[in-house]
Amino acid sequence: MANTEINFYKQINDQVTEEAGIKYELPSFSFVSEDGELVEMLDTDETGNNIVVQDASWTPQENNLIYEQRFHIEHPSELFGRDKVTDSANKLGIAVHVYSRSSFFQETIACDGDIYDTDEEITVSFKHEFPKASLRGKIALEFFFYLKDFQKRNPLQASFVGTNLSQSHIYRVVLHVDGDAPLFPITQRDVPGGPLWTVKKLWTDPSVEMFDLSTVQIELNSAHPLIEQVDAGKTRLAVETLSNIIIESMGMIIAQTLADMKEQELSFDDECAEGSIASVVEQWITLHDVDTTNIMTIMSSLKNSDLKDYVATAGDEEDGD
Repeated sequence: MANTEINFYKQINDQVTEEAGIKYELPSFSFVSEDGELVEMLDTDETGNNIVVQDASWTPQENNLIYEQRFHIEHPSELFGRDKVTDSANKLGIAVHVYSRSSFFQETIACDGDIYDTDEEITVSFKHEFPKASLRGKIALEFFFYLKDFQKRNPLQASFVGTNLSQSHIYRVVLHVDGDAPLFPITQRDVPGGPLWTVKKLWTDPSVEMFDLSTVQIELNSAHPLIEQVDAGKTRLAVETLSNIIIESMGMIIAQTLADMKEQELSFDDECAEGSIASVVEQWITLHDVDTTNIMTIMSSLKNSDLKDYVATAGDEEDGD
């Protein structure tokens, strides 16, 4: 994602990267086989900042995916001091923004390890497991430095824990995965005189029926006068309109699924099929910290989440094509 903000605090630019000896190892991939063995994936294909994840014995529907990577800071002291990125009393960390329009999720994950003022090399490790049946299409990972612990501030230095201190990504990669994780089911149809969008519930049992176009649809009306506001790319109005549609649709789907599960005496503790409507709704609830007390709390939780930011950046993983 392009960083268009004007920052009034010191950041880690190319010169600082070179002075501090900031380097990274290429990521490695593995998965757990049906026999419970950890299998290293050796057939991945890397081109630029794109990696095709593949292995003869791995499928994203049946296996998890374990991503591992290490970052080295050869001269950490170059980052610390009154005239440097942050004071010597503070600590930095590395985090990664992981997001995918295809799999419809985003999250920011902190890597293991602190970066502090020392003359010795520091290695920061990242390891993350993507569950089976959770990936499809393209998944972008963007690594950056952030202020992890704050004790003292000097002029032109960031003072808020969590502040992104990278002028550009430490490392950015787009994973290409050929999987069957559920796409957000948006379709279009001409309905003259109809509303801009509708949600269609086509499922009966959310615990076993798959989350796809055959069970649920968010249908946009291509004959509606305001459809151009949705199709106008990444303009502010288009993003706002589409994010409102997605948030309200998700709220309705969550509420209806919970109602169906209550009527059928089902719960998320029961065995729900991978990729089912119930499993997807459970993921939404967990990921966006949704209060499911009633429809109003559901909508409020979604509107106060980072979903709007996600819609604004969701297409950016394609920049690495």
